[in-house]
Amino acid sequence: MASTTFAQEFSAESYQNLQATVFAIQELNQNPYILPNFTLGFKMFDTCLSEVRTIGGIFWMLTGAEKEVPNYKCPESQPQLSGVIGDFQSNTAVPMARILGLYKYPQVSHGSTVEMLSDKLQFPSYMRTIPNDKFQFPVLTRLIKHFGWNWVGVIASDNDYGVLGSQNLKKALANTGVCAAFSKIIPLNSSKTQRLQIADIIKMSTASVIVIYSTRMEVMPLMEEIAEQNITGKNWIATTSWIVSPIFSNKKSWRTLNGTFGLAIHRGKIPGLSEFIHALHPSSSPNDIFIRSFWEDTFGCYWLTDNTLTEQYINKTSILCTGEETLDNYDLAKFNLFDYRYGYNSYKAAYAIAHGLHDLLFCHPSSGPFTNKSCASILDFKPWQDSPHAFFEEMIAYSQPVQASNPYFLTDVESSVVKKNVQAINSINRHQLTISPTLVKYLLDEGFG
Repeated sequence: MASTTFAQEFSAESYQNLQATVFAIQELNQNPYILPNFTLGFKMFDTCLSEVRTIGGIFWMLTGAEKEVPNYKCPESQPQLSGVIGDFQSNTAVPMARILGLYKYPQVSHGSTVEMLSDKLQFPSYMRTIPNDKFQFPVLTRLIKHFGWNWVGVIASDNDYGVLGSQNLKKALANTGVCAAFSKIIPLNSSKTQRLQIADIIKMSTASVIVIYSTRMEVMPLMEEIAEQNITGKNWIATTSWIVSPIFSNKKSWRTLNGTFGLAIHRGKIPGLSEFIHALHPSSSPNDIFIRSFWEDTFGCYWLTDNTLTEQYINKTSILCTGEETLDNYDLAKFNLFDYRYGYNSYKAAYAIAHGLHDLLFCHPSSGPFTNKSCASILDFKPWQDSPHAFFEEMIAYSQPVQASNPYFLTDVESSVVKKNVQAINSINRHQLTISPTLVKYLLDEGFG
């Protein structure tokens, strides 16, 4: 059963991440070996990347009631909560982790990378299926030194990801003799005036290389402003958060961003997910509010409901959605729905939580992990007793891509992976940046992280 709340703007990538999780749960429920005779359910909540909404949503899930009440759980309102998947961005994943850590509920994030979340004293129940952010600044530093750039600009978003990440980067650059021509912060919900000020600094600077250490919500308006100001001749270096983002599908930005270098998280395969997405339909997913927004974006039509415009007010050029549209043979490439990066991480997160339950179900008395080697009952367990930690610890040594036959394998960044990235950079031709006709050069595309 799915209960949803949602933001007004539709995000195709967020919807892909959600469907990857739903698909994983469907696979798990059909698997006779992981949780036999048990069915996983789920609830959905859209944080809209808002800290306030995030806190409200977490208490809504924990209490099981319409009104969020801390330290209270409605006894008969919902089944046992086994864990929470999310959030995508660090500014909302951190408050989630603080609250869930108090109650010891497992949290598995598919997109939040800030290094501070690895502190188990502050965040005891936080885990992730994406590399820790500590790998980025050494690789970016080595990349900059490889091309002989000694004068660079640094732009960061005004949140933990941007501020902490850019600070680490500037320290690493300084240690290797690279100077920062300027360092600017993109304010959250920046105004046009603020973006113009940053654009003017970029235009006037003699630095031809600019690193943008930012979350995508902040960088996209800035890059659109830079494109409007027709700022060219700059070499942009992107972090994992925005190198694969809709900004690169904006034709106005092509001239500005052509030749961008960046780091991208590993892309995985999810057999069957493409067919699963193509089979989506509003009539078969009545509890999924997002399906209507997805339908509108896909077919360019509008649903006529009590909460939207009535028929007489709809523009004559608008097309009403009928539900007779079909995704069969429809090319969804424009949504980037089949580039499984963060969706792949969402998929693994569902498997991680399920294997925590699997351990509970198949725990042998006298060899369990709890007091006196006891086991907990899967029918009545404490939040901290269902933990995917064991699977993270077991698979942390794996630096190879996850195999389709083992979709729950989890990886983390270690020194060998950073070394692998550095070796990849060393293999790049020193003059490739200036002559490459490609839009983006992915340094971490296959098997690097």
